Amino acid sequence: MFIIFAIKQINPGNFIENYLKNIDFNKLTIYLYKNYGLPSIDFSYLSKSIIISTHGIEENTELNKKELAKLKLIHEKDKERNEKIEIQISENYENIFAVITNILNYNLTNIYITDFNRALDSLLSSYDGLFKKLHNSKDQLLSKKLLLEYCSIINSLYSSAVNVNYRPFLTELIHSLEKLISYHIKNEQFNFCNDIFDTFEHLVDSSSKENFNEINNILNVFLCFSEDFFKKETDNDTNENIIRTFSRVSEKVIIKYDINKQPIMISRNNEYVFSNIFEALYKYFEYYSAYRIDKYPLILLDCNFCVFKGLLEKINNNQSDLLNNYLNEHLYSFFYEPRNLCINLIQAHNIPSACLSIMRICELYELLIDLKQSDRIENYIDTIIYLGFYVASQDSDLSCDFMPAGAMKYIFLKLKKYKSFIKSIDNIIFEIYIKSHSNKINMKNSETFLFNLGELFQSNFNLNFNWSEKKWNSAK
Repeated sequence: MFIIFAIKQINPGNFIENYLKNIDFNKLTIYLYKNYGLPSIDFSYLSKSIIISTHGIEENTELNKKELAKLKLIHEKDKERNEKIEIQISENYENIFAVITNILNYNLTNIYITDFNRALDSLLSSYDGLFKKLHNSKDQLLSKKLLLEYCSIINSLYSSAVNVNYRPFLTELIHSLEKLISYHIKNEQFNFCNDIFDTFEHLVDSSSKENFNEINNILNVFLCFSEDFFKKETDNDTNENIIRTFSRVSEKVIIKYDINKQPIMISRNNEYVFSNIFEALYKYFEYYSAYRIDKYPLILLDCNFCVFKGLLEKINNNQSDLLNNYLNEHLYSFFYEPRNLCINLIQAHNIPSACLSIMRICELYELLIDLKQSDRIENYIDTIIYLGFYVASQDSDLSCDFMPAGAMKYIFLKLKKYKSFIKSIDNIIFEIYIKSHSNKINMKNSETFLFNLGELFQSNFNLNFNWSEKKWNSAK
């Protein structure tokens, strides 16, 4: 009762600000080591001192003895340091963030939104000072552990706020993570943002099906900050990690909505949930072409496949024609965006990545067949046909180690496989042909591909050539 009475009497914002401003640095490091792991130990001494040969594990006699002694000393010092930290933890550990979480939880469960916001603002405003102090210490990883603590607090509060079902709390907690992202982007510490985006995934896990607005806000974060990462971050791993997280979040959102139990009339909130997924994915392809064209877009194309699969499975089981029509309008982009990326990759002479794009597009057709939706193939087949003409118009065929026969043969064999699912091909190829000049396709170089398609489909596609003889007819 005394604790509750004390919490009622204090100004939460001022208390947390003063508390964190005067926090004992040693106690802070002990707390972070206890909850987020000890410093790493250099094991290079052990890994380099032995070798695995045909006779089993042997001593590495080729390693310089002085170098080995040096590595052994580092290893022993790391072990000794961690043993000292463990003693400090056993003797001096305190849950120094407990009072802060108690204040925030008290104001949350009693729906004191003003006091909650003051307390949350003070927690966030204190982050800069604590982070810099830890980042300038001997163990810079302590600053990452501090970020994990902040993310853990916000994640825990969000789960509690979902139970209270008071949405202003949820909105403030999402904004608090956005502020942490902005802080690290401003300081060009992009790798720290991975943990924050992972926390957004946990927030989606905690959200109920009714939290439309909150989920939209979370998805919007992936959209709003994406260009900063693609444009400024030099470490491609960070970008790929964020795309992975976006893919998982999108899949979870798609799974979370049981569309069969929704009203037949699609709601504004349902539409926005899916719209933000589409918009973010479109932007990722746009930014990849603009800032990452020399990279290998495996994760981006995998993300495209996973989200496409999730949506297809929803459409496959859903009875709402309105929602089906809405989603169908966007499904084409899952083919169109990789197609545009592929063209940009070819122009940038990034051939392995272009071949990968072609392969991943064809896997979308395969997915339609696997999910018994092959009747949709005709709606999207123009994508791979267009790429066939574009590849054929190049001075030489595209090939790489996983497409040794070349992209032209690969595309043609796939079209041969999909032929039975295409009822009307003439207009598709006719449209591609007449638009070839504006699309910068050299149709003179693409004649062989055109004639081979004519033979495959036994049609001249309303063009003036003889498909059986594979030549243009003489003008009358």
